Amino acid sequence: MKISTLLQREPFAKIFEKTLVSFLEDLTKHPHIVKWGPNKKFIKVLTTTQQWYCNPLINSIFVKGVNLNVFDSINGEYKTNTMKPWRSKFQRFYLLLSQHRITAPIFSNYQIHISPPLKDSNNKLIIGGNTKIRLIDVSEGRVYVILKNGFDRIYIDKEIYVRENFKYLDIPKIYNKGNNAIWYSEEYITGISPNRIGSDLDNNSLNKVIVGIHKMLVDNKVSQPLSEYLSELKQRVLSGLKDINYLKFEDKLYVTQVSKKILNELDKYSSNIITTSYCHGDFHQGNILCDGDKNWILDWENSGQKQIGYDLLILLLESRIANGFYMRFSKLLNNQFDSFQSDIINNWPELNWKNKESKKISLLLFLIEEMDFHITENKNPLFFNNSNKITERFNELEKCFESIILL
Repeated sequence: MKISTLLQREPFAKIFEKTLVSFLEDLTKHPHIVKWGPNKKFIKVLTTTQQWYCNPLINSIFVKGVNLNVFDSINGEYKTNTMKPWRSKFQRFYLLLSQHRITAPIFSNYQIHISPPLKDSNNKLIIGGNTKIRLIDVSEGRVYVILKNGFDRIYIDKEIYVRENFKYLDIPKIYNKGNNAIWYSEEYITGISPNRIGSDLDNNSLNKVIVGIHKMLVDNKVSQPLSEYLSELKQRVLSGLKDINYLKFEDKLYVTQVSKKILNELDKYSSNIITTSYCHGDFHQGNILCDGDKNWILDWENSGQKQIGYDLLILLLESRIANGFYMRFSKLLNNQFDSFQSDIINNWPELNWKNKESKKISLLLFLIEEMDFHITENKNPLFFNNSNKITERFNELEKCFESIILL
């Protein structure tokens, strides 16, 4: 999630200040001051402060004259627009201007002043994120992953849990953990997502990481009554919804009604046995990086026990992209997929897609799991804006529900 979006959703400036201070003091064992302000209007509070620039559109915070190699970690994402290819040339031109030593400060909206100064700052880049902030150090070849102040520690705990328990997975290696348990450092990697490669290599990369996902799913699979799993989901969805403070009463009522409608339909199959397993929880191509030789699966903060086909459905539906979700869901519902997608479905462990009832239960369950995902993501009490448009998301999920009922 880019800083431009985070600024609309939360008091990101204050969160950033507190987060970086806690991290730097734990890392260096010295007190620090971090101040965020508008570009060109910020007044230095100390003569020893180090000035950083923030460009929210490229999700970057850096010093003037920064080593351009630090941007390798983000340029793969912004150079190509997979949704609107015609914009790719404009994006590449903007990247050039926003990172050039002369024009970069002009394209930046904010300044951050840090005291005492960070060493070797020209080899560092700070990027924003949904739950974490990352400080990249290309000279050290490592990334410091820092939990944002006011966010649940479970997001860091899950990242560490996966690395310690599934060592066969292709994930950046952790080097060390902070004493305050809110940060860790990992190996620095660069690459691009499979869907930005633009050749058969993207399918090869996907196949390689899917092998690891399959092993994790098979090793951790559990057979349980649908009623048991559904009870957990119901509790999380309905209680989590109450914690979203910025939603209007009528919006909460609507979201509750949609949730209950799907839950009631699933209750008809409560005696069925389903298979759940430990899943990535956000397995889309943006969380896969390829450098031509190696592939990595990133961002395990949403991992946990879900129906065994959850990661598959996230991948096929590109469900983190709101635009066109219902259309993609309809195609999947009607088995309108290409040979590569068909192979993935047919080879996914414990998935019985050819059985009509099994397919229906899987898709209905997916809608509730997606509701759980979006509610959990939006219930932080620090949030003041519905930047993810949760009601619009639920409207799409409701349309998908109506399509399933017609099966």
